[in-house]
Amino acid sequence: MRRGPVGRPRAKLLSGERWQAAAPRVLTALGLEGEPAGYLAELASELHAAYVQVAAGLPGNAAVQIEGGKLKLAKLGKAAEPRLMPPFCQLVNNMLPRGDFPELLLEAAELTAFRTPSPTSPARPLAWRASRSACAWSGWRRPATSG
Repeated sequence: MRRGPVGRPRAKLLSGERWQAAAPRVLTALGLEGEPAGYLAELASELHAAYVQVAAGLPGNAAVQIEGGKLKLAKLGKAAEPRLMPPFCQLVNNMLPRGDFPELLLEAAELTAFRTPSPTSPARPLAWRASRSACAWSGWRRPATSG
């Protein structure tokens, strides 16, 4: 089991005097009352209504079967592409600048001097950290290392 605030949700909850001091501000900020019974009853009612709605829809749903007390769902098919997707893609493509990837790498190298050794890996120049497939595609070769 993981430790820390992510693994233990109650690890950083306030309690005792610290909660008593913070409770009025927290409850006001969340729009809650000091006694949770009413709020919990409202949530329980909403949950029950959702359960009843789902249960009522099961007999008429062809994608759902109950076999041996287990719920079996049919696989969903591929959704149709939204009708606004092609114009959206065209709009985005029109907004992107046209450029040559190898030229872009060379320009970035010139402007940032990323052929100098990196502080995190002094033995290997940053230029070699670029995608090897992009380097192979562009004909870019690994720079010689000194030493």
